[in-house]
Amino acid sequence: MELKLPLQKSITFIKHLRKSYQNFCQKYSLDISTRYLPVVGIIKKDNNPQPPKILDVGSGDLGITPYYPLPITGVDTHFSSVKSPLIKPVVIKDVNLPFEDGEFDYVISVDMLEHVSAKEREKSISEMLRVAKKKIIVVVPIGRKAESQDKKLHKLYEKIHGESYVFLDDHVKNGLPSLEEMINCFNNAANLHEKKLKISCYPILNLRVRYTYMRLFISKIPMVRALTNFFIFAVPFRKYLNFGECYRKVFTIDIETKYLD
Repeated sequence: MELKLPLQKSITFIKHLRKSYQNFCQKYSLDISTRYLPVVGIIKKDNNPQPPKILDVGSGDLGITPYYPLPITGVDTHFSSVKSPLIKPVVIKDVNLPFEDGEFDYVISVDMLEHVSAKEREKSISEMLRVAKKKIIVVVPIGRKAESQDKKLHKLYEKIHGESYVFLDDHVKNGLPSLEEMINCFNNAANLHEKKLKISCYPILNLRVRYTYMRLFISKIPMVRALTNFFIFAVPFRKYLNFGECYRKVFTIDIETKYLD
């Protein structure tokens, strides 16, 4: 009995360490952190005197909360029982947002628009603009080369695992938006809601770096998959990975004023 208690405590401690390590690796994975940390940087740069009211469109269970640990509202088609306690979950069935005009200071969308059909993207952006008061921040995979890489990885995953990779299914089915499409969507939404916008964007995560990471990630061999954890050391230097052809773009949409009659 005396031996069992220390043994149980040791096993519990090891399990706790393993879970903490897994959570750390997920939070600071190159693929996930490079999506959200730019958004956090944009929000913090504004030096808001009070915690801003944030809507995360397509948040999933965690959204931005691992990187910006404040209460937010998240919308998605479903949530699991392990969602972040900082998320107020709102389930939606389509791109319509059940909120008042200008209800949120910031509306963010990270790797969501590629999961929406090309026909619904403009409506989705229009809804984000409608409920935003100050700024929209959109992070999205974009362009033909990024789309070509996703198709290549999708086929490779099917070859290795004998089934498709659910997170790439929509990328292949819907295709990735182009820069021209995104700008047109923002401008059309601005005209519809009679708002004046300042649009800026910049690329993130070089395509070759992203492909190397994903190629390791989709391996069946645990030791090979574990190599992705070493990319954690590149996260503090992520700005230096935004060279050449990149996989994503970060769009910052400042809502300046309404048009005057």
